[in-house]
Amino acid sequence: MPNEEKEVFWQIFESNINKLVEVHTFDGKSYQGTLKSYEKKHGGIYIERVKEVTDNGLKPASGVGISFRGQNVCRVVFLER
Repeated sequence: MPNEEKEVFWQIFESNINKLVEVHTFDGKSYQGTLKSYEKKHGGIYIERVKEVTDNGLKPASGVGISFRGQNVCRVVFLER
């Protein structure tokens, strides 16, 4: 990915701080929460007030928040505009 495309990519994350996101991981799980921070170098993101997306709806996840390393995330969906 060229540098200018990467910068646009991270600007999208910056504009969605404190907004609701859904994170899909390679192990097939999905989580919804508030995007609190991101890290460009390793592609990490941190979400708080996390709920796991299950077949039966949303289930609160344990702890305050979850940190995801970039290599574990296959998709991030921004649910608010």
